[in-house]
Amino acid sequence: MTVLLLAVTGSAHAMTPDGDDVIRIGAGVPLVTFYEDEGFQGQFVQLLGFPCDQTEYPQLHGQLPAGWNDRVSSFRTHNRCTMYGYEHTYQRGATFVGTAAARMLPGWNDRLSSVMFVR
Repeated sequence: MTVLLLAVTGSAHAMTPDGDDVIRIGAGVPLVTFYEDEGFQGQFVQLLGFPCDQTEYPQLHGQLPAGWNDRVSSFRTHNRCTMYGYEHTYQRGATFVGTAAARMLPGWNDRLSSVMFVR
């Protein structure tokens, strides 16, 4: 099995149309936006990578960005990505599957530690 391992190659700050500061991790297109509060509220961070519908390989993030381990309460996936969320780093422990957006993560609030993206 071939897998794309995504390392954090840098981060960037940008402003949303609403004037919010966005932290973007990696390079490419947005794969997911994580929010610290339910209902897509609070601080947020985006993980970037290859468009999921244009690669046949899973994209792994073995750890969430610094300060985001066990902090995510809601998320939105982008670019037709399916996200597998894991309880522990490096895709270990309990798992859930997210395909579009979750206003809250029942049973998963503040537990997410690593992710994998597929088509």
